[in-house]
Amino acid sequence: ISLSQTYPIRSKIMELPEKSIEGRTIHYIIIGKNKENTSNKSILLTGGVHAREWGGSDICVSFAADILEAYSINKGLRYGDKYFDAEQIKAVVEELNLIILADVNPDGRAYSQSHPTRRMWRGNRNVQDSSCFGVDLNRNFDFLWDFKTCFSPNADVHTSNDPCDTSQTYCGKFAFSEPETQNIKHLLDKYDGIGHYIDIHCFGGSF
Repeated sequence: ISLSQTYPIRSKIMELPEKSIEGRTIHYIIIGKNKENTSNKSILLTGGVHAREWGGSDICVSFAADILEAYSINKGLRYGDKYFDAEQIKAVVEELNLIILADVNPDGRAYSQSHPTRRMWRGNRNVQDSSCFGVDLNRNFDFLWDFKTCFSPNADVHTSNDPCDTSQTYCGKFAFSEPETQNIKHLLDKYDGIGHYIDIHCFGGSF
């Protein structure tokens, strides 16, 4: 919210229609000169799909802050050995919309961060009983959701239809059964100019 207040002309915080399982309101930020145009060329970035991957959300927020600050002071940005000059940053903001949903799974993240013995929690908090692990939101989309008919029984597919599977890869009762994935579908449906979708994961020190 502070980013949209600091840079109100080129960014806007928006509320998503579905609250999380535990009732948290979920927001995204849209950055761009043409942010009101839902058909403008756009890139969707999401983070925090898996609860234990705290860094994904931080990366999204930092990236939004970097882009807005660089644009406002007409400076470039460096990430590792890659440098993007001020004109490239200007082109991103003025020609594209960046749609950034930094924390897809706020319930899971809060649970992972507040329970030292459950740091490795992966799913959301749609838990039927204490022996289950929630829904793995990364496996709750409609693409190949019905893995039993989409893949050979011998395929090395890491997904499960058991909500208590210790691999924490339960795909949910049906595709888009969870409010958190419904929010992503909402963005993809609303902004028909989205040409690229980047989902940031950062488990085990890898990005």
